[in-house]
Amino acid sequence: MGYAVSASTIAAVMQGCSTSGDPDWMPTYLTKEQADLVAEIAEVIIPKTDTPGAKDAGVHQFVDTLFGGYMEEREKDALLEGLAAVDEASQAAYSKNFVALSEEEKNAIIQKFADEATRDSFFAQMKELTLSGYFTSELVGKNVLNYDPIPGDYKGCIDIAEVGNVNWTM
Repeated sequence: MGYAVSASTIAAVMQGCSTSGDPDWMPTYLTKEQADLVAEIAEVIIPKTDTPGAKDAGVHQFVDTLFGGYMEEREKDALLEGLAAVDEASQAAYSKNFVALSEEEKNAIIQKFADEATRDSFFAQMKELTLSGYFTSELVGKNVLNYDPIPGDYKGCIDIAEVGNVNWTM
C-alpha cells in the first residue's frame, strides 16, 4: 500500500469491521456531510469501473466505524481537519462543496492533495483507510478477489505419483 498501516486500521480489520450495504445508512460517528465527503474522496481514489468502486464497497461506512471505535484522538483530528481542507479547497477553486463537484473537478482537487502528500498527511491517511476498507469488504472479497474459503478437496493420504512434478522431493 506504500505507507505503513496504522494500528487503529489493523485493529478494526482484525475485529471484523463490516458494512451494511444499506442505501439508507446513516453514520454513527461522523456527520452525514462528513460521511458523504469521505465517500466521494474514496470514490476518487478507487472509482467504479468494471469492478465496484469505493462507495459500492461501503468504505465510508468502514471509516465511520473506525472513527468511532478505533481511531486515536490525533487520527480523528487529522481526518476532520483534512476533510475540512478538501471542502475549503473546493470552495476556493470552484465555489462549491467537494460533493457537488464534477468528476474532473474532484480529481483535480484530490490530485493537488496527492501531490503535496507526506507520510503523515491527510491524503496518506485517507488512502490507507480507503484501501483497507475496500480490500477487506465482503463485496470485493467475493466479486473482485474471488476469495474461495475452501479451495478444494483435502486428500490426506494419496499416492505421490498422483501429485505430479515432485522430483524435488526425491
